[in-house]
Amino acid sequence: MKRNTLIILLVVLVLALTIPAALAQGPTFPSQGVTGVQAVNLDTSAVQIQATYYATDGTPYTLIPVDLANQGDSHTYYAEPGGDDSTTQGTPATFSGAAILSADKQIAAIANTFFGSNNASGAYGGSNSGSTSVTLPLVLGNYYGQTSAIGIQNTDTANDVNVTVTFSPQGGASFTQQHTIKAGASKILDMGLDTTSFPELWIGSATVTPDDGTTPLVASAMIYTNNFVYAYTGFTNTGTEWFLPLIRSDYAGLSTGVQVVSVGTANTVVTINYAGATYNSSYQVTNSNYTCTVEATLTGGSSITFYNAGSWGLADVIGATDGAITGGTCATDGDLSFGVAGWFLGSATITTDGGQVAVMVNDANSAGTSSGAYNGFLASEAAASVISPLARVNLYGITSGTQIQNICGNSVEISSVYKTGNGSQNPTAPTVANQTLASLASYTYYIPTGGANDGWLGSLTVSTTDGSSCLVGITNDAPAGGDASVFNTFAMP
Repeated sequence: MKRNTLIILLVVLVLALTIPAALAQGPTFPSQGVTGVQAVNLDTSAVQIQATYYATDGTPYTLIPVDLANQGDSHTYYAEPGGDDSTTQGTPATFSGAAILSADKQIAAIANTFFGSNNASGAYGGSNSGSTSVTLPLVLGNYYGQTSAIGIQNTDTANDVNVTVTFSPQGGASFTQQHTIKAGASKILDMGLDTTSFPELWIGSATVTPDDGTTPLVASAMIYTNNFVYAYTGFTNTGTEWFLPLIRSDYAGLSTGVQVVSVGTANTVVTINYAGATYNSSYQVTNSNYTCTVEATLTGGSSITFYNAGSWGLADVIGATDGAITGGTCATDGDLSFGVAGWFLGSATITTDGGQVAVMVNDANSAGTSSGAYNGFLASEAAASVISPLARVNLYGITSGTQIQNICGNSVEISSVYKTGNGSQNPTAPTVANQTLASLASYTYYIPTGGANDGWLGSLTVSTTDGSSCLVGITNDAPAGGDASVFNTFAMP
């Protein structure tokens, strides 16, 4: 039986509960929220999904099996385990823990946690296999108001596991913590509740390993403020080349930071290559083929952040004590910031001199009210078809956009299929004409609100028409006002 493992970091509030106004204050912020889990059938035949939720004390709650008849069909678990899907009597009114979705065919899932008092939400993808080493590239302790809560899940449903978490600050000495995680369950570590280990302005990375050296683990991180949250999935793989479908600087008031962590002991040269278009303040294209690069050297086991907005220029990195700019055309061309070249919207690639790294991307607005994150893609994660388990058009005021990138060296034609899911208020799925993507270029699937597709909910599949495995993508699920959720698409088998 194929098992997909999905960690849910935060408390799930079930039924009709009132969220107190104090929710937005300090480290108590991630302790309240409502989580929806969107699962999708990746197979060409029918699939039955069995969901089991595990409280942090190891107590399991089994839900009624869900049947999805066709490829692309989706189902939303909302505020379980005490909801209508539960088969267990006496389920708790509140829940904190993790979930495992099991099926006899391939499935994918994302978790999206919403905080009502702030209109804030964070999303991340489930993992279909664990690892004996999980990397979290960005961990924060009250870093200009941003703090991390990380969740670590034991994928062994029969045995407890002891784990070691190694925290590596930028510009400081690493330290470890030991924790025990119940079978199938998760351990949630909130940096805001440990100000001794994570003082103000702490920024760095973390690595999680099982003490027995064999038990597969998965992990996720959620970063929270008083105004927004964002989340990403812990990395079970590293590499020397990464693809980033969405990068922007001051475009629509949003800018992107790229967090790179080296997992080796030797110095690693990292190059980021930006490619896209620049715009003036009237959103007129000033350069449709803008490119530039920044090269930095990381010390072994350290992390840096490439970031460009406001006073931060392209020749600057956060964590400069661990990483120094050593080259690149951005500075030599005189474009010390995208502000010189104009507002920027495009994509990027990360390459190294052979050192292994993991890459996470954070996209935030200048007002400090919205932020989202996604995992960079390895070339091995590209596919001929990719799917977003969650797509919607003005459903409860929220609309999704999916950014697809072509990582191949030649242009490709892409087609799309929207499939209606449970909970949709509109049975008619949107349609979009085929598009052509140049090499390394990206295209955004976005259905404008106020039309015939309002109230629609389901999934989106995008495919190359010639079957070439060239596509990666991310989805930005955003309300008209408030915090957006960003998550990775999944490769279709």
